[in-house]
Amino acid sequence: AEKRAQTMQDNTQFANLLNVSVTPMVYILSKEEYLITSIYYDSSEKSYEGFKALLEEKKENIDEMHKMIYQTKIGTPEEKMNAIDALFEATAPDNRIFLTDLLASAKKIDPNNKSGILGKLTLAAADSQAKKALNSGDFKTAVTTYLSVENEPSISPEDKQQSVYTAAYIAAVSELEENSVVIEYLQRAIDLAPDSEEVPAIKRVMDTLA
Repeated sequence: AEKRAQTMQDNTQFANLLNVSVTPMVYILSKEEYLITSIYYDSSEKSYEGFKALLEEKKENIDEMHKMIYQTKIGTPEEKMNAIDALFEATAPDNRIFLTDLLASAKKIDPNNKSGILGKLTLAAADSQAKKALNSGDFKTAVTTYLSVENEPSISPEDKQQSVYTAAYIAAVSELEENSVVIEYLQRAIDLAPDSEEVPAIKRVMDTLA
């Protein structure tokens, strides 16, 4: 019974990652477990030929995504970085969470940011990691992940500010931390980009919590 309950929990979390909104739905994943596309499989297409026809409609998109995935594995570090970025942009926002490990690999591929996009991919990796944690109810890891962005030199001060603010928001809403800690996070967010247009709004939140 315990094993069955764990399986059900794992399946529920995976369904949440897939963002299942209607059923029956077929999800096409690569061997790397990147979510490529989905197919609504309604009751009128129960035959093999009917499903094949639905799959054929997606074939061009599926083939193109597989080519893009392959490009992330070959070439120079800069070419790999550009390929990862291209795959990220081609992937629907709700599906990017499946690219978490690939996005995180950017720091090893291009540690000196010669491509100029390390910050973008590192920020995307942190966002995906935090969302995965939130999906499983792990608020502490989500907060820690967003706070870790503060120490990434390749990420802009404004993006760091937004990440630390998001950490504060999660900590407050989940009641993970006392208001005093949340206010500390908010002050850290302000200090990262004191001249940003978000600062007045952050200060208003601080006043509400004080």
